[in-house]
Amino acid sequence: MTCKVLMEKEVKQEKADKRELIMAAAMELFRDKGYSNTRIIDIAQKAGIGKGTVYAYFDSKEDLMIKLIREIVDTDFQKLIMTYGVGTTKDKILKYILDTDEMLEKYGIYATIFRDQIVLDGEVDSDEAVELVEGIIAGQYQKMRNILAEGIETGEVRTSDLDQATVYAMTAVGTRMMTKLSEMDKCGVPTFLKVGEFKGLSAEALVDFILNGIGA
Repeated sequence: MTCKVLMEKEVKQEKADKRELIMAAAMELFRDKGYSNTRIIDIAQKAGIGKGTVYAYFDSKEDLMIKLIREIVDTDFQKLIMTYGVGTTKDKILKYILDTDEMLEKYGIYATIFRDQIVLDGEVDSDEAVELVEGIIAGQYQKMRNILAEGIETGEVRTSDLDQATVYAMTAVGTRMMTKLSEMDKCGVPTFLKVGEFKGLSAEALVDFILNGIGA
């Protein structure tokens, strides 16, 4: 490998490292201060770089937020909306819950920040950002709906209202997620080591609750 090629690889790596540094700093500040109260200079100072360096990678704060969301969506959240192949309804719901757990353990409190600040609070004035986050929410809903619809076809699920059943199932999963968030420290970092140590409703118990309810 020539010196020129090595130098080019080092430059690319340095750029990638700085970009990741900026995005990590932005994510933390958006969480702590909110998107509206975070300035580019704040992000630069948090990352330990100059303000101009941030603009070398991102056109604006909105551009940074959009690329941050898109990267998370492309790398991780796609699995939350991809359909499952073979397996029973119970298997698919359990996989859905465990996929959610995996995202929660990786991102902690960040798992809800984009939804809250972009969709619910309306802090981010960006149609693209709203579309991205709403796409995740809609995709998760549709995925659960498809799982239950397949369960109806196979006789594993009994319901007179598929959409209502989907809302109830999603609410149960969301409540479990918020309970897990309450077990994290103030920095949004999980205080548990693995899913099995979670003190609340286990994934298996939640699947049983969704499919069978609490009736005798």
